[in-house]
Parts: sequence; structure tokens; C-alpha cells
Amino acid sequence: ALAPGVRVTDYTIYLATLDAGMKYQGLSLHGEYFLRWLADIDGSGPLPNASESIFDHGLHLQAGAFIIPKYLELFTRSSFIKGPQGGGQEYAVGFNHFFRGAENWRLGCDVTYLNDSPAE
Repeated sequence: ALAPGVRVTDYTIYLATLDAGMKYQGLSLHGEYFLRWLADIDGSGPLPNASESIFDHGLHLQAGAFIIPKYLELFTRSSFIKGPQGGGQEYAVGFNHFFRGAENWRLGCDVTYLNDSPAE
């Protein structure tokens, strides 16, 4: 991703996040903001600006509502990332079906739209 035909073999990562969520009477809201630095990047060949660190940041938000209490939840989410390698956004809607009303038995499905993923 940093130079044609060159693989990243080693790096140091620094990550800071702020995460918050709440649930109330079948409604949920969750958000996370992150800051990430990649430093000391080495590769299988020459990397442009290898002595510099790479900084990116992003946000993830998800909201949900149970339409059948403890069994069927509808949700929507969105996220973005921005950095020197580009940026992108994600938009999704979906559902979670909780078997037996238990949180540890779940089937989830979503439809997601990705716009300009920096990983492409």
C-alpha cells in the first residue's frame, strides 16, 4: 500500500480511542473515535518517506432498536477514516436475531456500502 511491489515487514503502532455507548428500553447507541500513528515502518524494499510516521483518524457510530424485545434488533451504522493514504466512508443497515433471547446466540446480517476505502 505504500510503494508498488513492496511489502511492509515491520512497524510500531500507537492507538488512542474514545468509546461510549448506551442502552435504554430496547434502544442502543454506540460511538468510537480513534487516532492512530504508524511509525518505524520497514519494508521489503525502499519506501517513500519511510522515516515519517503515518497518522490517520476515524469515527464509528451505530444505533439500534429492538422491534421484538430480546429477539430482533434493527440497526444502522456509519463510519469514516481519513489519513495520508486516502479516506473512505461506510454506511450500513441490518438486523440481529438473538436465539432464545440470549446475547451469546445471534445471527446478524447487514447491507453495507463502502465509499473509497483506503485499503483498496
